[in-house]
Amino acid sequence: MDEPPDDLRQLLALPILGFPRTSTDRRRIAFLWNPERRIELFVLPLDGGEPRPVTHGTLPKSPRTSIHWSPDDRSLLLGIDSEGNELHDLVEFDLETGDDRHLTSDPTCQRWPVGYFPDGRGVVYASDRGRPGERRQIDLWRVPTGGGAEQRLTHHAQPVGPWYLRHAVSPDGRQLLYSASDSDNPRDLGVYLAGVDGSAPERVASVRDGSKEQAVAWSPDGRRVAFWSDAFERHRAGVLDVASREIHWIVQDAGDDVPVEFSPDSGTLLLIRSQGVQGHPVLVDLTTNVETPVPIPTSVYSETAFLPEGSGVVSIRQSTDRPDEVVAWRRGGAGVRVLLGPRWGAVDPRSLRPAKVVRYPSFDGRSIEALLFEPHGRADGGPHPALVEAHGGPTYQFSAEFYPWAQYFARHGVAVLMPNVRGSTGYGSTFRDLNLRDLGGGDLGDLAAGVEFLRGLGYIDPKRVGIEGVSYGGFLTYFALTKRPELFCAGCAVAGVSDWPLCYAQEAPALQQLDRELLGDPEENRALWADRSPVNFAERVRAPILMIHGANDPRCPVDQARVFRDALVRAGRVEGRDFEYLEFSDEGHWSWDVEEMLRTFGPMTDFFRRQFDRTAAPQP
Repeated sequence: MDEPPDDLRQLLALPILGFPRTSTDRRRIAFLWNPERRIELFVLPLDGGEPRPVTHGTLPKSPRTSIHWSPDDRSLLLGIDSEGNELHDLVEFDLETGDDRHLTSDPTCQRWPVGYFPDGRGVVYASDRGRPGERRQIDLWRVPTGGGAEQRLTHHAQPVGPWYLRHAVSPDGRQLLYSASDSDNPRDLGVYLAGVDGSAPERVASVRDGSKEQAVAWSPDGRRVAFWSDAFERHRAGVLDVASREIHWIVQDAGDDVPVEFSPDSGTLLLIRSQGVQGHPVLVDLTTNVETPVPIPTSVYSETAFLPEGSGVVSIRQSTDRPDEVVAWRRGGAGVRVLLGPRWGAVDPRSLRPAKVVRYPSFDGRSIEALLFEPHGRADGGPHPALVEAHGGPTYQFSAEFYPWAQYFARHGVAVLMPNVRGSTGYGSTFRDLNLRDLGGGDLGDLAAGVEFLRGLGYIDPKRVGIEGVSYGGFLTYFALTKRPELFCAGCAVAGVSDWPLCYAQEAPALQQLDRELLGDPEENRALWADRSPVNFAERVRAPILMIHGANDPRCPVDQARVFRDALVRAGRVEGRDFEYLEFSDEGHWSWDVEEMLRTFGPMTDFFRRQFDRTAAPQP
C-alpha cells in the first residue's frame, strides 16, 4: 500500500497526553506524552516551567495503566507490558535518577497498579493472577516495595472493580476500600471496607442487588469515602461517613456524576459531571451542598485534581479541534491558565474545525446524540461521502475531545458521524442498559438511523456511506455489514469481535465478566451468543471490508479477525477484491504510538478513499 499522506502523518504526530496524575503534594503532574513521537513518562511543575522527561526509551510503545506517585513524591509507579499483551509487571521509576525497579517479574497475568500504602512500604494492585484450581478473576493484591512475596487481599464471588479507585488504603494505613460482590449476579457491585490485610470485609454501601456502587477515594482525614452508584436514573455520587455508615448523596439529575477526590481539608468533593458528549468538574461543599462549576471541558476518563490547599483545580481541557491541554483554574482567579498547550509541529491549528453536537431520532423515537465532523468544502453542495464511526466499550462514549483521524477525513471532504448509541455512558443508567442482552440490536438500529440522518443533510451521497470502529465498534462494523448490508458501501473493523463464544474462551478474565453482564451466561444464552456473532452470517456481506488486528490482543483475540476472514473465503469472497486483511505481530488491542497508528489509519484512509472513488457517480 502507499505511504500514509503527509497531512495524516502530521495529524497523528500531534502529541497525545495520557494517564495524567497529580503528585501527593499537588505541585506536579505526571503523564505519558510523545512530543518526539515516542511515548515517555514526563513530570510538569504546576507553578510554571517545562515538562521534564523521566524515561528515555524504556517504556513500551503503548503503555496502558494508570500512573501513581509514592507518598514522598520521589517515585512513580507504572505497569509495563510487552508488545501490547497487557501482561503488566509493576515498575517503579526514581524521579531523581530515572532508574527503574521491577516490583514484580511474572508476565503471566494482568496487573494494574492501584496505589501505594501510606507508609510507602507496599503497593496495592489489581490482578487476575489467581491461584491453582480457581477461576481467574480480578482481586486486589499487595507487593512490598522493598521486595518480598505478593499477598492477595480480596477474594469475593464477583471480581473487584478497580477502574475508578484512586485511594484504596485509608490515610492511617488500617483499612482497605474497594468494590466487589458476593452475589451470584454478575452485574452486582458494592462498596467494601476491610482490614488493611483484607480481613473482616464489610459491605458498607449497596442500594440494591444488581446495582453498581464503585469505590473511589478516602478523604484525607479518613472519616469519609467517596463512591458512585448507578442505582438511580443518573449516576449519583455518594459520600459515606465511615463511623456512622450514613450516606450523603449528591443529588443532580441533569448529568452523570463521578467523584474524583476530596479537598485537602476534606470539606469539598471534586467530581466530574458528564452530560452527553461534554463533561466538566464541579466542586461540592459537603457542609452547605453549594456547587461550584469549574469552566473546563473534560471527561470522566481524564484527570482532574485539587491544587495545593484546595485553592483551585488542575485539569485536562479537551475539545474536538485541539489536542488535550493541562490547565489550572483558581477560585476568584482571572480564568483558566494553560500550563501545557499543544505542540503543533507542521499542523496549522486554523485548519482544524470543531465538531458539531447533533441529535437525531432513532427507530423507536429515542434521541441519539452524536459528534458530526462536517466535510471541508461543504459549501460546494457535494455530494460528499460519509463515515459512521462506532465507539468501543460498549459502556463507553464519544466525548468532545480530539480525534485526529476524524479531522483528516473531514479535511478531505468526508463527513464523520460519531454517535453515542444506546449502551453508551453519559446519558443515565436506563440508556446505558438498553443494549443488555441486545448487543447488535437497538445499538445497530441507532447506527442505521444515523445513516438516515446523514442522508437528510442534503450534501451526503447516499451511496457512499461507510462504517468503521475499534473493539466493540469493530463488532458493530462486522455486524452491520452482515445484518444491514444495504446500508454501507464499505467497512473497516479494527480489533473487533466476530465470534462471541470463541472470544469468551480466549479473552482475559476481566472481559469475560463484562460479557456475562452484557450477554448473559454463555451456556444458558447460547442461542443469543450465536445470533449476535457476525461470523455466522459472513455470507451476507456485500460491501468490501478491511480487517485490522494485533496478534497480541488480550481483549478481542486475533482469532476474531482470522475466523471472519476464513468465513468470507468459505463464502466465495476473494482477498484483494472483496476483503483486505492486516495482522500485526507486535501489537495488542489498540495503540497510540505514532508509527502503529499510521499502520492502522494509513491503510484505513486509503481503503475508504478507494471505495468512495469506486462508488462515486460518474461525472458528466
